[in-house]
Amino acid sequence: MNAVEQLLVEHVRRGDVLDLAGDESVNEASMRAWDDTRTVSAAVIRDIVRGRLLPDPDPRGLRLRGARIRGRLDLNNVTSTVALELSECLLDEGLSATDARLPCLVLTRSRIEHPTAPAVDADRLSTARLWLRQTVITAHSGDGAVRLEDANLATLSCAGAQITNDAGPALAADSLTADQGVFLRAGFIGIGAGRLGAIRLPVAHLAILDCSDARLYNESGPALVADTTKIEHELYLDNFGAHGSSPGGAVSLIGAHIQQLICSGSRLRNDLGPALDAEGATIDQLLRFGGNVHMVGSGDPGAVRLVGAKVGGGAHFYETRLRNGTGPALHAEGIVTGQNVFLRKLQADGAGRSGAVDLQYAQIGGQLDCSNTQLSNKTGPALHAEGMVVRRDLYLTDELKATGGGREDVVINLFGVSVGGVLQFQSDLLQHLSDPSRLVRLDGLVYTGEPRANLLELLSTGTPFYAAQPYQQLASVYRAAGDDRMVRYVLREQRKAQLRDRELMGRPERLWVRFTGLTLGYGYQPWRALIGLFAVIALATALAFFIGDDGGLVQLRTPPAATAVQCGAIERIGVGLDIGAPLITTGASTRCGPANTSRGTVLTIASWILRLLAWAFATLFVAGFTGAVRKT
Repeated sequence: MNAVEQLLVEHVRRGDVLDLAGDESVNEASMRAWDDTRTVSAAVIRDIVRGRLLPDPDPRGLRLRGARIRGRLDLNNVTSTVALELSECLLDEGLSATDARLPCLVLTRSRIEHPTAPAVDADRLSTARLWLRQTVITAHSGDGAVRLEDANLATLSCAGAQITNDAGPALAADSLTADQGVFLRAGFIGIGAGRLGAIRLPVAHLAILDCSDARLYNESGPALVADTTKIEHELYLDNFGAHGSSPGGAVSLIGAHIQQLICSGSRLRNDLGPALDAEGATIDQLLRFGGNVHMVGSGDPGAVRLVGAKVGGGAHFYETRLRNGTGPALHAEGIVTGQNVFLRKLQADGAGRSGAVDLQYAQIGGQLDCSNTQLSNKTGPALHAEGMVVRRDLYLTDELKATGGGREDVVINLFGVSVGGVLQFQSDLLQHLSDPSRLVRLDGLVYTGEPRANLLELLSTGTPFYAAQPYQQLASVYRAAGDDRMVRYVLREQRKAQLRDRELMGRPERLWVRFTGLTLGYGYQPWRALIGLFAVIALATALAFFIGDDGGLVQLRTPPAATAVQCGAIERIGVGLDIGAPLITTGASTRCGPANTSRGTVLTIASWILRLLAWAFATLFVAGFTGAVRKT
């Protein structure tokens, strides 16, 4: 051993830190200029850790600052009780600790590199603490710059570190176990290459994954892969940045099981696929995106993909912007949540027939609130929610602005949606780029509470085709509330819509409906026929009174009198009532009848017409009152 190595052994014996840097500022240039007086052999460190040079080292272990490690630090298969801490050291041939068992392995503010192999190769390492804090790690290896596959750690902390690999993953930690968590935070930078991902944590079991203030980059694959990983507590993506280029997600959490996912102030981008892909993921409590989150994705999978995800609590998107020029901005088809879904102050710009926001067949355990949200899709729906189930209220209000397009699509598609509570819908800010009648699809929509929306206006002017179910649903809600006046009004509007959209086949049928609409309000206002009957009675009485005067009505005598005797005023009124009132007779018609004069002839013809009208109105009233007309 040289003098420095002997000095190191003595410091380990006493439990002191060997500080070779003192007060000098340590940087990359100074590290590479260190000579033999600042160099320690990797073999000596291995022997110290193994206990070969010190049979009874101090429990504080080996602590070294400001040294250059000559050779690759080989701790493979080492089982030791000696802690190893290297601060501001240069390991220009890296280190290996595969299958090692160490109390801790701490490298802070150091530089670790290797030109062809992993700079840190520690598969199946078992240790309480693996710290790479503020350490710069560089490699050119398809196996990864840092390898921790199947490692068993309490804590992995890479706070402030920078790991770069231009030939493969920056961190490859498949099946890693970290009982206290993995911390890629506080300015951590991970730069990788290839389809495996920059940071790989698939099938891992972690207490916490904290990526707050981290930046991940991969120009040829995913930035972060944590598929089927189990995170016992939180996944933090606060002020997080990830740029990937992969058909999979820039951040891929497919099938992951997480207690909570918290994302705020983050920027995620993927030029070839989703910014975040959590298809089939399980989130036990809360999924929250909020506070100036910006995610950009590409393609049919969506910018944010939550297809088939299960969220035990709520899913909150607040002050979040999602963009996808070739597919959905938010693709959450079949998502299941136990509580509310808030899309408040969400700006989603998407493309295609799946919608800017796709919630088809979603099951929402609470309410769905889209307040102050802006949705835009030039080639399809803004919101596509076909078959969605909302256990409580649905709010599409408070300046919801939605723009849709496409020749066959509507702006908001609520076909087959079930709402367990109240429907609130504000439609004045909906716009279809080519057809103003294609604002919303409401057929199959069911709800229990009285809607706070002008659905009749929407059904009249904002739906692409007639459907009976929306009218019947609205009428059933008012019927349950005991508002029969609104029930009749809704059903009359349904008949008008049938005529307007030419849903009634055949000219005779349309003429009949128009006639019953005028006379009976389509069967829901039979009092119109009753008014018509009263008008006929009044007209018959007036005609009999005035035309029957001056020889129009005369006394009927048996045998006939030689000189006709005109009828009195009371008798003329009685004749008028007999003519205009079906099933009612005053007996006046048996005593007075039309004379054989021009006035009598007019009265005779008028009585035929008025009797026909009277019976028609009476029949219509009975048919309308009994509901017979409505059934046609």
